[in-house]
Amino acid sequence: MIIRQATQADAHLLAELSTHVQQVHVEARPRTFRPAEVSEDLITFYADLLPQLDNYFFIAEEGGTAVGYVFVKHINRPINPYTHADTFLHIDQISVNPDARGKGCGKALMQAVYDLAARHSIQRITLDVWQFNETAIEFYRNLGFNPFMQRMEIFLDESN
Repeated sequence: MIIRQATQADAHLLAELSTHVQQVHVEARPRTFRPAEVSEDLITFYADLLPQLDNYFFIAEEGGTAVGYVFVKHINRPINPYTHADTFLHIDQISVNPDARGKGCGKALMQAVYDLAARHSIQRITLDVWQFNETAIEFYRNLGFNPFMQRMEIFLDESN
C-alpha cells in the first residue's frame, strides 16, 4: 500500500472516494446528509480545499488504484479568556472503499496523520464521529482515541 499526499489534480478522485462514507451518512441521517454523488459542486469543494495551507489530504493506493483518503486540518487556536492557546490536527474526513476495509488501509492513512503530527511537533489529534457509525467508533477506539466532548440535539417537529 502506498500513501501519498493529494495534489490539485486529485479533486475529482477525492470526490469519488468520499461517496462511500457519504452513503453511510445518508442512510443513517437522510434529513441531514445529501445524496452521495460525484457532482461539479463536490469536485469544486475539494478543489477549493486542496491548496489551503493548513489542509492536508493523503490518498491510499493499492495496486495503483486509490482506495481511501484522509483529510486533516492543522488547527492553531490563539489564547482567549476561556482557553489556552492550542495547536492540534483535526481529522475532518476519512473514507476507505468497502472492498478495501479490514486490510490496513485505514491504519496506514492514520499513520500518515501521526507522521504529519510528528513533523510539526503536534501532540494532539481530534476527530468527530457520528454516534450511529459504530464501525468507525470501534476503529478509532482500537487506535487509542477517547471521547472528550458530546454534542446533543432535539428536533422540535415530528418528522425526525
